[in-house]
Amino acid sequence: MFNFWKRESKDEGISCVIRNLNEGEWVCLSILSILDFADEIIFVDNASDDGSLDAVRRLKEDRGIEKLKIYTYPAIDGVKNKIHELYEFAFSKATKTWVFKWDGDFVARTDQRYSIMELKELWAWNRRKVDVFNICGLNLFGDHRHYLDSPPYDCDFCYEAYLWRNKGYRYVHGQKHELRVSDKPERSISIGPRAQADDRRVYFFHLQALKSDERITWRKTMSLWLQYCKDTKPPLLNYEQWLTQFWGTPSQAEQIKRCWAEFMPHLRRHDKVGGDWGDYPVLLKPYLENPRYEVLSRDGKPSERVTHGDREPVLPQVSLE
Repeated sequence: MFNFWKRESKDEGISCVIRNLNEGEWVCLSILSILDFADEIIFVDNASDDGSLDAVRRLKEDRGIEKLKIYTYPAIDGVKNKIHELYEFAFSKATKTWVFKWDGDFVARTDQRYSIMELKELWAWNRRKVDVFNICGLNLFGDHRHYLDSPPYDCDFCYEAYLWRNKGYRYVHGQKHELRVSDKPERSISIGPRAQADDRRVYFFHLQALKSDERITWRKTMSLWLQYCKDTKPPLLNYEQWLTQFWGTPSQAEQIKRCWAEFMPHLRRHDKVGGDWGDYPVLLKPYLENPRYEVLSRDGKPSERVTHGDREPVLPQVSLE
């Protein structure tokens, strides 16, 4: 738990803050989806090695996105550099009166029902009387047609997006992401199914596992390691040491096999797209016509996931006028 940097003066508006670690498949699309919504985009790269930092730099230069500000931060090792310090660094760079925690694998709806601009209108009307907006998104897992269901996952919805007043707050990072306003009782609004089951306002999709097998496996083991760091007193093992002692460092192929053997029984077909739930984000449509990741079924149940290595996410042309 920690208190964030407090600036003396801030400009009215919303700073979207992205902490990026190897989200190269989706991060440019993620940024494009919030161009109109954000008054400032803070991008902090956390020692990526997949080319995502260079891709974002090219996006900024090629499309002349002045509001996109790029920073770097060293790799998290749990000892010298800790996860909460990365969060503190990233959010301290926000210069606007409000901060939106955004991730490099979030893609916002930008048209029709539940466009992200509807959220900005809601913020404009309520920003004087509210401190925190809790925003709910839709999780996708395995491919764009599925999500991960049942305990301990309970991941149909994403609860990791917050829009808060850039003053006197603290963030708690753990198994559950939490935000608290520290200088007075929290005045909050919850938007989407997390607030009530019939609330269909879902402004973004979390492409939680529309990623390579290697990336999904790494995220699982990294999550377990971060929990170890949170629960264990120093001295701590770094990630590689922990992996050797607790995960057994099987081959990468064995790690992938182990992860999907665990995930596959919990995959469910997504029924929360279309109708009064709204459609997929329009920026995802080129990808959906030729998806890279697909979950195959046998006897009516998910059985395996295949990757079409020759298919890459398509970056759409977006007007910056």
